[in-house]
Amino acid sequence: MPRASAAAMLAFPLAMLAGLLAVQEPGVAAEPAARWLADSSLPEEQESAAQALLKQRPLDLPALDRVVRLYAQADPATADLLEAIDQGAAPAAPSEIGAPLPSALASDVSLRLAAEHFIHRRYGEALAWLASVDPGNCVSPELAYYYRAVSHHQLGQVTEAGETAKQLLQIDRPLCRRTQQLARMMKRQADAHEEGSLTHIALLMEDVERRFDLQRTAPGDQQVQQQVIDALDKLIKQAEEQQQQQQQQ
Repeated sequence: MPRASAAAMLAFPLAMLAGLLAVQEPGVAAEPAARWLADSSLPEEQESAAQALLKQRPLDLPALDRVVRLYAQADPATADLLEAIDQGAAPAAPSEIGAPLPSALASDVSLRLAAEHFIHRRYGEALAWLASVDPGNCVSPELAYYYRAVSHHQLGQVTEAGETAKQLLQIDRPLCRRTQQLARMMKRQADAHEEGSLTHIALLMEDVERRFDLQRTAPGDQQVQQQVIDALDKLIKQAEEQQQQQQQQ
């Protein structure tokens, strides 16, 4: 697949995920959160709204946001994190927050924070929050695997992207055709991946460009740049050696 078309597929708007991932039945992943809501101080009307959303298993960011905002009405730690999101100051990692999240809500709230970083192309930060997400214990495992797979891919971590895409394809609920195609594409790329290949270098160069576009420094920036330089130097050396061998023949 040409580089441009592959990038375009991976960058399709998150809002399109609403309806892209087909849900046939509600699952059981939201049960801890449902029990927490039942025991919380939420007024009956808000609790009923939250329980209804959990049963629907939201598959887009707006629906996930609504669920987490209902949590925030009964949990101060979640409320503080949502306020940070609204102010454009989402913490970069779980280690940066103060009060711990209730264990029943941790995966969903962490997923919401990961989504915030993801939509702003801060893939390293997204992965830091996704490390706290248990897909089997969150309201939308599809979103968790999707964010994780694409974040790895956009960071040039092709093998990890393929492994996560495989997990996405193994979810026991039907996925829409486009989501399946996207996951299968990342899996195929992982199966054919060669460290330092032109395809891999292209991904790393896109990552370097993204980091420049964000106009901020972050851990790993110089490492990625050096990785690109080293890979290009290796390819140039291989090409020169091949040319010398041909001339000798």
